[in-house]
Amino acid sequence: IIVNDHVSVSEGHQIREAVRTRLMANQAAPLADVMVHIDTEEDVDGPSCEGLPLRDEVERRLQNYFAAIPEARQIEHITLHYLNGHLDVELLLPISVLTHTIESQTLAERFAAAAAADKDIRSVEVIFR
Repeated sequence: IIVNDHVSVSEGHQIREAVRTRLMANQAAPLADVMVHIDTEEDVDGPSCEGLPLRDEVERRLQNYFAAIPEARQIEHITLHYLNGHLDVELLLPISVLTHTIESQTLAERFAAAAAADKDIRSVEVIFR
């Protein structure tokens, strides 16, 4: 099954299980089991992500890039999307990091600019909650 590049792992598993259940239920002859594999659109059409760094290395790099951004210490979660030979990074920060002097767009631009020189990272997006 081909799914959107940004589907979460848990959503991919849910889609897989729904497809598997339907296949098992709609067969004339009984099936013992069905294996359904999920791939992203990128896996089919895009350049390989082989050789891109894994989470530990990416987080180490980001920590270095964001050292001068005080709000980086409040990052709650980092989501990595391996797409078309690059990484798209999503940072989750609490809305409380925003003050009268820092607007969300300004802070997001600071994070993106800090990692801009990394050849593996295509984008950095900041999400506030």
